[in-house]
Amino acid sequence: MSYAANLIDAIRANNDGCSDYRAAKLLGVSRQLVSSMRSGSRKMTEDVAIKAAELANEDPKIALIRLNKETENPKVRQYWEEIEQQIQ
Repeated sequence: MSYAANLIDAIRANNDGCSDYRAAKLLGVSRQLVSSMRSGSRKMTEDVAIKAAELANEDPKIALIRLNKETENPKVRQYWEEIEQQIQ
């Protein structure tokens, strides 16, 4: 499961198990975009990730790092992992 999907699930859990439609409203995006981010067909943007992290009661800095770690480039992923370790 992608980190974006995990964030969306955390938003839903923090809001009485709300629907994707309600999560989309909280994020200020369409339900279709939430569905696409959940399935991985669209990447969660940084601004949406920050808002999602806040709604999920997570650190936005960590959310941005974890979102960017989902790259196909192993060297880039390694750098993001090192940055995450340094700030935790």
